[in-house]
Amino acid sequence: MMRKIAALLCALMLISFSALAETHYCVATDKNVLLVFESGEAIDLSSAWSDIYCIREDALYAVGLARDGRMRYALCDVNGRLLTEPVYASLSAAQGGVLFQIDGVYGWMDESGKEEIPADYTQLVPAGDGALYAFLTNPNDDQADQIYCVDVSGASVSSGVWTTIPLSEPSDSRMPFCEQGTALYGYLDSNGAIAIAPQFEYAGKFSGGLANAVQNGKHGLIDTSGEWVLQPEYSYIAEGESFYVALKDHSACIVFDADGRTELFRLDEANLEVAAVGGAIVAVNAESLRIYDRTGTLRRTCAPNAAVVEGARGQLILSEGDWGSQTVRIIDESGAKIDRVDQHLIPLDDERYAFVSMNVALYNSDILGGTRYSVNYDSLRVGMIDRTGREIVPAEYEEIRAVGENRYLLISESALILCNEEGKTIWQKKL
Repeated sequence: MMRKIAALLCALMLISFSALAETHYCVATDKNVLLVFESGEAIDLSSAWSDIYCIREDALYAVGLARDGRMRYALCDVNGRLLTEPVYASLSAAQGGVLFQIDGVYGWMDESGKEEIPADYTQLVPAGDGALYAFLTNPNDDQADQIYCVDVSGASVSSGVWTTIPLSEPSDSRMPFCEQGTALYGYLDSNGAIAIAPQFEYAGKFSGGLANAVQNGKHGLIDTSGEWVLQPEYSYIAEGESFYVALKDHSACIVFDADGRTELFRLDEANLEVAAVGGAIVAVNAESLRIYDRTGTLRRTCAPNAAVVEGARGQLILSEGDWGSQTVRIIDESGAKIDRVDQHLIPLDDERYAFVSMNVALYNSDILGGTRYSVNYDSLRVGMIDRTGREIVPAEYEEIRAVGENRYLLISESALILCNEEGKTIWQKKL
């Protein structure tokens, strides 16, 4: 084993500090593992490793080795020096160090690879201020689990709180838990003390000082002290960009400002469904699907069977037909459609989309009630457009990934290509 680790170390040491001082991108596919640099140089690690990903930019990386059908990762520094052996099932940044999983249990190491919290825990979640929440028992069975607080030195103390839901990373210094026996939700602070006593039938994650909570079967908004900001009167509440949308008895939609108190506008109509989609409010009834902005301005009206999802920064993706049909368009902030029509769109980042081209055949279905589309998935190819619908890269690739700011990996059967935002090749590898 030590000889094999030494050989892998030699392969990684090909990565010099001077090279990694340059902007670089981790590339991992089924058969290729590379570190690609902005200059167009690349280090091929495929013979030694099966995977690579960044843990902390310009500082720490995980390199993986397939062994007995499972991936095992080692921690690597910016100089290409292995800090651990490849024994971990996963590695991720947490509390200024690295959270690791090995044989189904979790621990924590510092950035030098020294294990400070042993792998004794069935779940381990950052709590903030150098602490982590932990379980010692099985979180997947029907039994309640005691919550422990562990600091990065490895010291562990019981919070005295038992919960029937998994641990989650807190926000606004609050983590929800579900009390054993009562099945009521409350919140812990980052020290493991009860910050809000169990009193809710459901309690969600805090965002901007507010959280969705349920009492007597109705949704409302609470602040970090547990006080109601928006009384529990609603069948549904969702957070959008700088607003909340609340639905009451499927007959009234009220949109509130981010403070949860100030009403921005409302819709009163029967059989109403609503959703927050990015910076827009989508309202649907039997007659139409309508898109509003947070001021209540109607941006667009569509057929009720249309679908809307979040697009690149401020935009929406509107689909007005079956999967595979040429009915997908970008909707800009004003509600206007861009001219281009596609079969499918996938946001890559704030500025670019991957568009999908595929061969389809029409057929009539008595069961489904009309014309439907059958997709030949072997024909599926991907290209790239910008926010205006301008084509940058033709649909010739099996996959396109955003791998850095204004940097994209194009994957085909014959090549890997790193390109910039205008599709100009920075680096390529023939396969």
